[in-house]
Amino acid sequence: GDGFAIAMVEYIQRDSQDALAIVKTIYEWANKFIIQDKPLALRCGLYFGSILIYEDINSELSFCGKGVNTAQRIMDFGSG
Repeated sequence: GDGFAIAMVEYIQRDSQDALAIVKTIYEWANKFIIQDKPLALRCGLYFGSILIYEDINSELSFCGKGVNTAQRIMDFGSG
């Protein structure tokens, strides 16, 4: 399915609070959309750890690594 990732590359103590605030805002936004009498279903995975930043084939900065893979596995457990 469609998805996106947000990376906070400069770790500060607030990052966990900021990440949860972002997730809450996205869920509140999604709940405004009703599809077949149900709100838009979302899955979210949060991981705090190292990531690798690299330039992709389109010369855009992207990231990968164990942290991204772990967040994906967390999302896969979601029932949404």
